[in-house]
Amino acid sequence: MKEILSNLNAFYPDEYAMLEYLARGEVSTFKEMVGYSPEYVEHLIGYGLVIRRQDDYEFAFDAVADTVRKSLNHANSATREQKWAYISKRRNNLEQEIRSWLYRWAEKLEPSEWTKSVEACLSEDRQIKLGSLNRRQAFSRNNSPLYLIELLKFVRRSQHDRSTQISDALNAVNNYRIDAHAKDMPEVDYQRLVEAFDLLEDIFLPPP
Repeated sequence: MKEILSNLNAFYPDEYAMLEYLARGEVSTFKEMVGYSPEYVEHLIGYGLVIRRQDDYEFAFDAVADTVRKSLNHANSATREQKWAYISKRRNNLEQEIRSWLYRWAEKLEPSEWTKSVEACLSEDRQIKLGSLNRRQAFSRNNSPLYLIELLKFVRRSQHDRSTQISDALNAVNNYRIDAHAKDMPEVDYQRLVEAFDLLEDIFLPPP
């Protein structure tokens, strides 16, 4: 069965797409395609994959439905993995550039002002855990001990002229941490996240 469906997908992608609609329960879309190209459903019926019951259609065998659904799940999983890999790469690169920007900002501060900034941006527990934190340690591109949410607090502290936009965008990025890897992401949320990355990279990344 898997080989039959694989060949159908390779040589008759429109007919295979109809099977996917049926597997997802998108019966109205399936029927629209029947209206546009009735020969497609005739092919599927002829292949013994679909049967017609008056004006309705269904899979001829459970094995057909199961195989198509498994293929859909695999495709969705791959897409999800690709999204998270893309997000992770952009986030890591962005964090490095934000640290570099914050280091340049922090270098202009008097020692007393740096101390006040650390106290304002880090909780007491984090201050105790991190100990005496100098600027190079705090904003090292590759070894900073600070979390993204803590970097956000320093950005707010810096009074960047686009701090409100930066704050909103960083919150969006932080809400989709890579440790949520197993979760699916609706397309609208994914696009919102991409827009947040675009804005932040426009601010913090040097031109190519």
